[in-house]
Amino acid sequence: MKKHLITYILLSVAILIFVDPSYAKVYIDIDSPGGMRLPIAIEEIRIKDTTTPSEAESDAAAEAREIILSDLTFSGIFEVINKNAHLEDPTQSGITVHTTDFSQWRAIGADIIIKSELRLTEKTLTVEFRLFDAVIEKQLLGRRYVGKPNSLRAIVHAF
Repeated sequence: MKKHLITYILLSVAILIFVDPSYAKVYIDIDSPGGMRLPIAIEEIRIKDTTTPSEAESDAAAEAREIILSDLTFSGIFEVINKNAHLEDPTQSGITVHTTDFSQWRAIGADIIIKSELRLTEKTLTVEFRLFDAVIEKQLLGRRYVGKPNSLRAIVHAF
């Protein structure tokens, strides 16, 4: 019994010493389906509680959308769908599950949708973000951020 154990240990050591480590290389195929980026649509940001937004609100909404777009593109995980392809009219739909026509988002290939609203006053900036799964037609995430008017970039990055 002891002789077999010693033989087994010596054989194991010999295998470990003489095995070529190049056989242990791992290759990842980035073109495989597992490496595909997730198609996401970022809807135009609505201005909350106003029919005629101020120039500052419009500028803040445009800047917030650009920051989101930049962050998602930089991550390398998402394929952002061009806003010119969007079928749903942001002025006619809301940011809830009940006011979203998911079939229009799926028609352009979006699996994920980001909808948001912004409200800017002299003292506060409020931005509400909602993340939807267009395939299962459910909200995955909803966050409201309140800060100072100059905190837009930090708020969007936090989302």
